[in-house]
Amino acid sequence: MRTRHVSYVTETHHFDEYGNPVRSESSPGHKVIRVPRGLTGAEVPGLAQEVVEKCKKYIPASKVGEVEQLLYALAEHEAG
Repeated sequence: MRTRHVSYVTETHHFDEYGNPVRSESSPGHKVIRVPRGLTGAEVPGLAQEVVEKCKKYIPASKVGEVEQLLYALAEHEAG
């Protein structure tokens, strides 16, 4: 099993009662995603969905396609 480390920044924006921005905060984060070695193309869609579900706080469901593309690229790179 291979691991991929994903770094991200969570931004929180605070507004007053009129909708005007008051302040914003940023906090860095880190997530480890385990990817099986020898990943095949048939496994990519299911794994992409699993990654998005496990990281739904950081990755919106609309990004499943992008996660799939990254996993396909990883599988191609490993195949050499």
